[in-house]
Amino acid sequence: MSVRWLLFLGLFLVVLSSGVLAATVWQYFPPVGQYAILWGYTLVFWAVSRWAEAQGNLPLTRKTLQAIAYLLIPLNFVAVDRFSSVGKCLWLGAIAAAFVSLSYLVLATARHHRRALRWGLLFLGLSSLQVGWQLAPWPITALYVGTIGVAIAVRLFPRQRESAGNLTLIEAGFAIYALAVLLIRGIFFTGLPVSDLGLAIAICGWLLVLERFDGRTAALASSRIYELVGGILLLLAWLVCFYESFPWQATAVSGLAMHWLWLRVQGLGRRRELLALFGWDCKGYF
Repeated sequence: MSVRWLLFLGLFLVVLSSGVLAATVWQYFPPVGQYAILWGYTLVFWAVSRWAEAQGNLPLTRKTLQAIAYLLIPLNFVAVDRFSSVGKCLWLGAIAAAFVSLSYLVLATARHHRRALRWGLLFLGLSSLQVGWQLAPWPITALYVGTIGVAIAVRLFPRQRESAGNLTLIEAGFAIYALAVLLIRGIFFTGLPVSDLGLAIAICGWLLVLERFDGRTAALASSRIYELVGGILLLLAWLVCFYESFPWQATAVSGLAMHWLWLRVQGLGRRRELLALFGWDCKGYF
């Protein structure tokens, strides 16, 4: 068994056992205590990753622990937003403490790398959109602000790895993950109408299919999986907004799908892609 798999197995067992331990006493903690547990986990993973970096010979351990800490950051903002009922002053103080400490986690790693810093700031921005969901218009606004922000960043921000010894860790994948947390919370936990999120879902699918035609990632086997998942999301988005009284979302989704099909026509030159593009174009008139 390779060192990589031993590392992943060890981390999985640590996270699983500590998660089970926390779950057994979870109900006995007040909301602030529940968040403190999650916040503590995040800080511990990051601190151990910094220790591994200082050793100089544990790059895989460092990257894995950093990734776990970063993946917990959006969940921290979700958790801190959910105990607003304990009091406004305490809630605002917790938000400030969370934002400062979690921002330091990201910026301490990315501050010396301009590309990583851009993605880190975007990641923090997407995570902070989890705050304030008690205000009625904010959840859907946050979803669309996050979706459009990621769409712009993916096309404008460079994603090459730094030439320095420390490889860029916070890139498009973490931004899309933070956006996915927004969507999952909005659809499954807040109960936002799926029909109102058709364009947001379509933009996520469009971002994935673009990976298939990006010169930096097109040769990777995973790019085909991205395109498949992205195509499914585009179709799903069109279906959920097809019966809207105001079909502006369906029109926008159709435009994104046509752009994808046009890229396939240019890149693959197959007749079926051209026919699909023609059919989708004709559908837009009805």
